[in-house]
Amino acid sequence: MLVGGDVLFPNTIAFEQRLPVQAYIERAGGYAQNADLSRVVVAHRDGSFDEAIDGFFSGSKVQVRAGEHFLVLPKVDMKSRKCCFS
Repeated sequence: MLVGGDVLFPNTIAFEQRLPVQAYIERAGGYAQNADLSRVVVAHRDGSFDEAIDGFFSGSKVQVRAGEHFLVLPKVDMKSRKCCFS
């Protein structure tokens, strides 16, 4: 399992079928300071994905399968975003 994004130690973690997504994030050192704890994307091998929003995955509980990638998204500060419309 590849765990990346805003985690302390982005890394590849050995697959264990019984572990939930959160356990893989914890094995990668947990969330980094700028991580949005409620936004995690799980990319499946078939090209589909699930996104946790507010800590809950769309649909039901996401089943973790070998070869998936987990991406912890960063917080976005809407106040500091600039737009350049003319």
